[in-house]
Amino acid sequence: MSDLTVTATISNDISYTIVKLGSNTQSESASLAYSQALTSPTGTYSASGLQINYGVLQSGSVPVSGKVSFDLKAFEKESFGASANISFTKIKSILVENRNTSYGEDLIIGATGTKAFTEPWNNSGGGSIKPYAVWSYSDPISGAVVDATNKEFVIQNNSYPAVLYTAIAVGVTG
Repeated sequence: MSDLTVTATISNDISYTIVKLGSNTQSESASLAYSQALTSPTGTYSASGLQINYGVLQSGSVPVSGKVSFDLKAFEKESFGASANISFTKIKSILVENRNTSYGEDLIIGATGTKAFTEPWNNSGGGSIKPYAVWSYSDPISGAVVDATNKEFVIQNNSYPAVLYTAIAVGVTG
C-alpha cells in the first residue's frame, strides 16, 4: 500500500445561537469548530504524530437482537476494483452513526469478548448510540493500539427493528 496517499479530517462541532427578542434584540453564539487533519507520511512514518495510511467505511444493518463485529486486524474492504483485508495496528479515529430515526432504536457499542477493542473505553465498558446520533473516538497523535488480543469492534442491536449504521475508521496499517 505504499503507492497510496491518504488524508483525513477529524471534525466535531456543536454550534448554537441564542436570540433575545424585544426592543433591544441581543444574541449570543458559540462554536467549538474542532478540526484536525491527518495525512500520509512523507518519508519515514512516525509512530506518534498526525499520520495515517488507510481508511475504511462500512454501512449496513444490525439485525434485531443481533450484532455486527469488525476485526480491525482483518477488515474486509473492496477498493480500487479489488478485495483486501486491512490490518490496522493503530486506530486514530473511528465514528459510528445510528441512521435510524425513531425513539428506542439504539445501538450498543463496546468492549465485549476475549479479543475486544477496548482502548476507546479505557479497557472496559461501552456506550449507546441513539437514533440520529453519532459516537466518535479520536486519538490523532498516538492512536489506539490494535493487536491480536485487542481487535474486535462490536455494534449490537438490543431493540426492534433492525438498525441501520455507518462506521468509518482511519489509522495505521502494518
